[in-house]
Amino acid sequence: MISQETRQECLRRLHYIRGHLDGIARMLEDTDAHCTELLTQLRAVESAVRQVGERILLSHLRGCVLEAARQGEGEAFVEELAKVLKLR
Repeated sequence: MISQETRQECLRRLHYIRGHLDGIARMLEDTDAHCTELLTQLRAVESAVRQVGERILLSHLRGCVLEAARQGEGEAFVEELAKVLKLR
């Protein structure tokens, strides 16, 4: 389970990302927007989304996976995570 602190931080970041995406949409509506600026902004959004995913992954590893390992069920959680991350 994700901690309340991590949940709030991820929600805050996702709200920021939503605003950033709205800004990119407005840039696209502006016929004078430069392609390189659009690409730069899209890369920033990709990075921000990746950071949210990394925080959730870390929370999962520190919480669910460690607890499963303590109970002897770690391999199942590792396999599930490998599938989610498309490692297998």
